[in-house]
Amino acid sequence: MGETLAITDRAYLLYEGTILQEGTPQALAADDDVRTKYLGSGFVLKRSVSVERALAEHEAKLAAAASVAPDEAAGGSLNNC
Repeated sequence: MGETLAITDRAYLLYEGTILQEGTPQALAADDDVRTKYLGSGFVLKRSVSVERALAEHEAKLAAAASVAPDEAAGGSLNNC
């Protein structure tokens, strides 16, 4: 289970045929019911290096897109009157 949570953005945990909980790996690892019934009290969430790198790249792209002025993003300029 640790390896799966290390490479996913979101997961559904089944317990006795029903969905016990769903969410991000961080939220699942922090949930007391999930720890008790599924992961165990000693579970430590580890993220893979490639996932961390991809998340950082994605956040950088979002930040760059947010910093572009709306007229530049549309391909025009307000000064072309």
